[in-house]
Amino acid sequence: MATRNNAKYSACGAVIYPSGGTVVRVDLGSGTQSYGTVHAGFEICALAISIDRSILATSDVAAEPQIAVWSTSNIEHGPNRVIRGPHLHAITLLAFDDNNRGLLASVGADENHTVAVHDIVSGFLLFSSSTTKCKPLSLCFGNGARELVIVGVKNVLFFAFAAGHAATRHARASFARIGRQGTLQAFLCCAYMPSDDCIVGTADGHLYVLGKSSHELEKSVKAHDGFIYSMDAPWCRTGQITSVILATGARDGDIKLWNNALDMVSKFTNRGAGPVRSVFFSADLSRVLVGSQAAAQVREFRASDGVPTSPPLAGGGAAAGELWALATHPSARHAATASDEGALVIWDLDATDVRNARKVGKLLPGACRALTFSPDGTILVACFVDARGTSGGDDMDYLTTKLKIDGLVQLMRAETGTLVSEFTDARKWMRDIKFSPDGRSLVAGDVGGNVHIFVSDDNGQFTRKATLSLSMGAAICSIDIGVDNRHVQISDEARTISYGDLYVGIAVPDSVVFQDTEWATWTSPFGWPVTGVHEVYARPNAGRYETDTLDARGSLEPALSLSCLSRSNSSRVVATGDHYGVFRLLRYPAIEGAVDATRIGVAHVGTVRRLAWTADDSHVISIGSQDRNVCVWHYEPDSTNFDALNYASIDVQDYDDAIDADGGRAMAAAVERAFKTRGDMGGQEEASDWVAALVPPSNLEQEDPGEPQLTLELDCAHGHRSDDIRGCVGYNAKGGIVYAAGALGIIYDSRTHTQCFQFHHRGSASLAGLSTGKEAVSSLADIISLTVSFDGRFAASGDQGYFAHVRVWDAMTGKTICVLPRHLRCGICALSFSCNSSQLAAIGGDIDHSYALYATRSGEWQDATRVSFGSGMRSRVFCAVFVGIETYPCFLGSEDGVEFAWPSACGGIRRRGGLFDRQRSPRVPILCAVRAQAVLTDVTDTRSEAFAALTGTASGSLYLWNGTKVKDHIPNAHDGPVYAIAAATKRGMYATAGRDGTVKTWNCQLQPIESFKLTEIGTPLLTPTAASLCFAAPFETKLLVVARSGEMCELTTYSGNVAILTEAHARRKKQATESHGLDVNPKYSDLYATSGDDGTVRIWSCGSRRCMAKVLPDVLGGAAVRSCSWAPDGIRLAIGLGGDPTDKARDGTFVLLQVVMGVDCSA
Repeated sequence: MATRNNAKYSACGAVIYPSGGTVVRVDLGSGTQSYGTVHAGFEICALAISIDRSILATSDVAAEPQIAVWSTSNIEHGPNRVIRGPHLHAITLLAFDDNNRGLLASVGADENHTVAVHDIVSGFLLFSSSTTKCKPLSLCFGNGARELVIVGVKNVLFFAFAAGHAATRHARASFARIGRQGTLQAFLCCAYMPSDDCIVGTADGHLYVLGKSSHELEKSVKAHDGFIYSMDAPWCRTGQITSVILATGARDGDIKLWNNALDMVSKFTNRGAGPVRSVFFSADLSRVLVGSQAAAQVREFRASDGVPTSPPLAGGGAAAGELWALATHPSARHAATASDEGALVIWDLDATDVRNARKVGKLLPGACRALTFSPDGTILVACFVDARGTSGGDDMDYLTTKLKIDGLVQLMRAETGTLVSEFTDARKWMRDIKFSPDGRSLVAGDVGGNVHIFVSDDNGQFTRKATLSLSMGAAICSIDIGVDNRHVQISDEARTISYGDLYVGIAVPDSVVFQDTEWATWTSPFGWPVTGVHEVYARPNAGRYETDTLDARGSLEPALSLSCLSRSNSSRVVATGDHYGVFRLLRYPAIEGAVDATRIGVAHVGTVRRLAWTADDSHVISIGSQDRNVCVWHYEPDSTNFDALNYASIDVQDYDDAIDADGGRAMAAAVERAFKTRGDMGGQEEASDWVAALVPPSNLEQEDPGEPQLTLELDCAHGHRSDDIRGCVGYNAKGGIVYAAGALGIIYDSRTHTQCFQFHHRGSASLAGLSTGKEAVSSLADIISLTVSFDGRFAASGDQGYFAHVRVWDAMTGKTICVLPRHLRCGICALSFSCNSSQLAAIGGDIDHSYALYATRSGEWQDATRVSFGSGMRSRVFCAVFVGIETYPCFLGSEDGVEFAWPSACGGIRRRGGLFDRQRSPRVPILCAVRAQAVLTDVTDTRSEAFAALTGTASGSLYLWNGTKVKDHIPNAHDGPVYAIAAATKRGMYATAGRDGTVKTWNCQLQPIESFKLTEIGTPLLTPTAASLCFAAPFETKLLVVARSGEMCELTTYSGNVAILTEAHARRKKQATESHGLDVNPKYSDLYATSGDDGTVRIWSCGSRRCMAKVLPDVLGGAAVRSCSWAPDGIRLAIGLGGDPTDKARDGTFVLLQVVMGVDCSA
């Protein structure tokens, strides 16, 4: 039990505590458990319960930690609310208010240990402030929720809220004055007395009483010998002052009860369970719930005499170090575990009451890393290691000193733990050990790559027979023995499989001999029956195939994400665990190319160290090495639906690449692939070979160290990022086109064919720091969202950086007006100005798609301030637009519905879901939206709200929203998803574009006017599908159409004429997405050539800033073009094909082109 004050009674008397990343609730009547897993994969580091004990709050350790708010009566139903922000790294402390106002305080693990106060009903952030750089250790409300105290290392900090409530968002901070009566030290816990004085527990065992108003030390009481870890004031929950108003627990293992005068009422010990980490009174004050560090147990004691009321409710197993050893009984439903602290426990899996699950407990002479039962279940074998030489030994300081016992193997009676025999001549500790099916052979593998074989005589006495070196020095990770009792299979960390003969004690190098061998168990992560397991872990949605782990020297070394594997005894399924705590089931054999998997869940924090099946395959047991949890999973063979996640059965026609790539995901994936590829190529090669070959020129001129007298100015940028972002284009007040390309904001004047730029979206990391794909993605500063105000004066752009920026700039000149405060993370996926250009909505790309609303009072945006901030929808947000007459509400469309957002009091967000009609307008992903005029389908309806929106859906229909309801719809407006939509306010018409490659116009009654096919325009588009639409002011007769391949053209809605404005290379494939080739014409310096993975070669003119000629993909068969070079005559152009992982047949091919200006180039 590493955290403190984390075991509580609920309102109905159940006990709730955290276990790794799981919230556990134990019913004291039946002894059954229920679980909450919203923190799965992340360790719960804080827990708090409300005054009436009906609401529970938990927080975790994560880059973006979250707070889950639960009802204590039904933990298994999940949290009522999940709160995120404003903390980073972890939320280490939680506390509910003492007046039952629904307030929750939290403290983060950032540099300044930010404190925040939340409203648990709405989730709004009411108050936030930095504290100190010293580590905080406890948190408490007092004085009727008018005061908040934080105690920590050498400080006690009080916050007194203005007007007596945190909702005022203002507080006066002050430090406690300890003076000469006390010592400035670590303060570990705190509570309030009935007199509103604050009482603090210290590291030297004293209780300090701090005055109500002065916050000065008024009284000091010696309470314990050592750290006072925990404290509980039951009078706050009962509202009554009784003979006991305080309980304390300390490192000395004592629990003491105190009255209002801080006189000790009673004292009892923890019965040898080690330091007391948590104390909590029951509602009737008759029992005290105690959490202990040793054995990590939670136990009830009678408050009157300190006698335990029952066996431990939790724990009794591993409490320190790591948990490695696991074995299941060969016939009974029993499992044995042993940890680094030497705690051996045999668990009864049939026990319905968790208090009766601990069948046998014994303290072993050292850290145990492997266990196995004999085939008849009478003998239990344990393998030991010196815990001081392994990770996890630092938290075992309260244990007795162990002898150096690396390589010790002990055989003991399973029922009693009595020692039968032991072997001590091995030099390395054993990582795995197995009995042969007949029980006459015992095989153990150590971390030095040696296999030790023990055999028994007719009397059952084991002796060492042989030691084999099968794995070339790599640590052995699994052992499996054949049903013939003769052959053994060894796998090691070098990812090799070795075989041996137990009868003669030799290695067998030829693996063909074992082609048809039947193995009694299969725990090897390698081999033909489990090749499909590696296929599952190599999939993108399974995480990383490899991870970095610490070796014995503390150095990082690569290892498979797959950490353990175990086949069922029936040979029907195989269970796998990984370093991220994920548990999966697969059919056995899991053959590559024909594998499917069921992801059961995440119950562990960190590595799943070992898996084991019961004899009848009714349960599978998993243990976590870091969280030391033992999880028992019930297996029902007929309930495992492998076909539910059969990746091979996905219908290709149901997959939409544009929707999947939306929000800048395609570029992020491409950059990650690029850096991963470069990382795989090495980058670690020694430079000594080429450095040694360097020969400086003999006539080297004197170097001029001065700055070159040159200046560079960007003249033109070709291209528009439209393959994975939509709707990021608009017209400014002068008719110029505003759009984004990479990290540039561009303003293009089609009359003069000139551009001006907005330069200020830059990466957050230097190029030297881009060493991994993860860092590369986090430092992306490409613009992925852009919006232009209705009056055309302002533009706002958001980038793809992890700590993303939103910049407001002049839409005519590109000059930055302001950079908005950074409140959103993981990129800005949507932006929208209000109709009066005074409000701006920004949507973040984090898991909650948080909303931030900004405003300007002057109307010029130099004085921009944040109005509101809050969590949004968990589903992906595709579009955002203000639909009110002037400002709010803001309409948000996602893959799972619609929301309308308004700012609320105290800086929060008021959200309201959109209502669909199941029959006429079912719930489908909303991909694009525009403000509209409401169309009343019923003239007698006088309740219609004064805002409306027209939206395009993934099904191809158009939905017209009047207020928060769908009032009208046009089914099958397009054949496939509707990607873009635009409104001509003055003309009262709309334009839509979809995957079918058509652009359609509609009148205000949503009746079709015209339909234009992009495949039939004069100039062919590389991808004839529109990603963005926008009407040109002031007459709105021209419609700007941006294709997914980057071409930008103006369509005259009266005649259908199309004029191409700009073009560039594009993304046409998933894997090959880059542009590589570039060469300047040696004869005509105005010309240069480029080539890309889109299969095109383009000839550009610097003077005219246009593409003069191009080679289309059909000429080259669609192959990627990675290089180009002009001939000296300036007419012929050589190009090199290849580089596409899906078309390797073209690798190494080159083509010679004859360039003739004004026409397409020919080969």
